[in-house]
Amino acid sequence: MSNSHRVNGVELMDISQRQGRLLLPDRSFSHWEFKADVIRFADELQVKGLATDERVILKCSNSYTFCVALFTLMHLNTSVVLMDVEMNPNEMDEIQCRTGAKWFLTDDDSRLSDSACVQIKLPCFEERAQPEGDGDREISLMGWLERKDAVILFSSGSTGKPKGIVKSGKSVVCNLRATAEAMQYRTDDVLLPMVPFFNTWGFFLLLIWWLTGCSLLICNYRYTKNLVRYLLRHRVTIVEATISTTYSTLQLLKRQPEVMEKVKNSSLRMWYTSGAPVPNNLKRDFYDHLGQPLLDYYGSTEAGNLTAGHPDDWVGSGKIIAGVDVKVVDSEGKQLPPGQIGEVFAKGNALMEGYILSPGEYHLDLQDGWMDMKDFGYFDESGHLHVLGRKDEAIHRMGSTFYLCHMERLVEDLGVLSKVVALPDERKGAYLVLFVQHPESEIAAIRKKILRTLPTYMYPDKLICLEEFPFLPVGKVDGKSLERRAEELIAPVL
Repeated sequence: MSNSHRVNGVELMDISQRQGRLLLPDRSFSHWEFKADVIRFADELQVKGLATDERVILKCSNSYTFCVALFTLMHLNTSVVLMDVEMNPNEMDEIQCRTGAKWFLTDDDSRLSDSACVQIKLPCFEERAQPEGDGDREISLMGWLERKDAVILFSSGSTGKPKGIVKSGKSVVCNLRATAEAMQYRTDDVLLPMVPFFNTWGFFLLLIWWLTGCSLLICNYRYTKNLVRYLLRHRVTIVEATISTTYSTLQLLKRQPEVMEKVKNSSLRMWYTSGAPVPNNLKRDFYDHLGQPLLDYYGSTEAGNLTAGHPDDWVGSGKIIAGVDVKVVDSEGKQLPPGQIGEVFAKGNALMEGYILSPGEYHLDLQDGWMDMKDFGYFDESGHLHVLGRKDEAIHRMGSTFYLCHMERLVEDLGVLSKVVALPDERKGAYLVLFVQHPESEIAAIRKKILRTLPTYMYPDKLICLEEFPFLPVGKVDGKSLERRAEELIAPVL
């Protein structure tokens, strides 16, 4: 007998079959308890006047309360705007104006300046008494699935102002169903997401929890030193963490061999990282010490998840998942054969509706139905996608042309994280500032290795060692922060 049904062409697990729990470090909530909290909160919001088809901003840190609020808004068939919890008041007001949201739910004391907007501080559902009754009422996402503006997610802003990305309910759920299948998620899994829920990655993982019926552990993703303790105590089977969190956790385990051995013999069966091209040296180091692959997948908020690896096939960023298509082309748009590096394009059922310009206006720029991912990459002979980095502006320097992502990859193959900032220089064409995550005391040794590796036209004008890169909550290097630092450091030079 099937344990699923179809809504708007999307297969969903039978609600009665969901056994997945939401776990906290010191307690847990069953599916029944979660459902009861969602139904009760939905009733409370309707009493306050929230109607179907409203657009609502949700600003909340990772918590059980976030999960209840999110699924309540989806159950009520609203358009959900997920807001970064670290946005300042001006940024908050700008997003409210751009999206036209008339409701604002938050777990802190922040306020919007628009007095016409209904603003509600969320109750702490972790501390509320469990409601009685309503056992026959179920959470329904049927209406939300049919919305073209089901969710509005904002880009990380790693290179500038965040963009509002409008996604339909069907595009999200279809893509995440295919993602979970490609990544071999199981109902008996315990998932530990070390990423913010307001971000695309975290939001997608909450939907995967719902679709698969697995269990999910909620914790403060910023306290990365607790990751191993949570993994062992709660018998976590899947970790999803940023490159920076993965890197720091591995370094911690190297200093604690006895804990490393416990992790190797634990319930952990998959560790995924993403958010940027994963350095090959990190993948090698992870496998050498933990005896299992560091898994990778590729996509974007705009295009959805596109490729994924799994424990039986973990080359590159994996193979193309169902419902989408990916191609690699040259500068003239001609599709390239395996092994040749080119520009990555994508299409399929996971594409966004567009960037939001005003409450009812979106912009979607496609080339014959294909979206430019603005990345370089290539397919190997077996169909695995290898992503090399961002398709930044070409650097013309000392008679040669190259891309920053290529330079960064060459340095990262030495075993250090790197980021290059290129500033204008009339004499050379570009003044290159190379940041590496490496001890300052060892700068002479790492400089020697770098100069042996790079061609002369890539030699950095300035090498800066940082104990830790500035990272955005989604795990991407904060490029704007490094750019500002580079400008300050070399201002007297240029």
